[in-house]
Amino acid sequence: MGLASFLNQLFEHGRVIVPPFDVAIEQDDVVAMRAALVEAETIWRNQIPHKAPLFDLDAAQWAATQFFHACRFVVYREEPEEAIRKKLSEPCPVSPTSGGASTHYSVDVTYRFLPDLIKLATRQAEGDPLIERLRQWARDWPLSSVGVREIEIESVDDFASDACLLALYADRVIAHHDISRLNDPRVRDAV
Repeated sequence: MGLASFLNQLFEHGRVIVPPFDVAIEQDDVVAMRAALVEAETIWRNQIPHKAPLFDLDAAQWAATQFFHACRFVVYREEPEEAIRKKLSEPCPVSPTSGGASTHYSVDVTYRFLPDLIKLATRQAEGDPLIERLRQWARDWPLSSVGVREIEIESVDDFASDACLLALYADRVIAHHDISRLNDPRVRDAV
């Protein structure tokens, strides 16, 4: 079970199987994962409103890899706190601010499943370092975290000027009844 299989399961039905941490990620699997991301993004692009921003494969690969590791930590809870910090602290190769809408869109291809992962992880152990890291991702990537309660979003400036992502964000706010996201006038108007 590698990254490509993981992504195919995630995108197909949202249920995944993850290997333990002693199973290494091979270079062939990284290549297959990148191909899976390109395919998933093409499908996703045709399902969302307006014209989607450019797809940044490096940002998408970072998000998919981080999400994969986070799922492993949810399943294999015996991993030490230091391992969680080390594996899940790698920064995105393109900052959300410099990459703007393109980066948020590319990360969202996988991170749109982040609210579900947070719910699953929280059911198992509230207040652990994994939950804190996932909640930090929710703050850092607001497009992907609609529905995650009790987090404060600083700004949606990095993507709110993009018609596609603003519409997608507004749709998610409505679907999740997440009124905490209505503090930005652009979002309120879109909703």
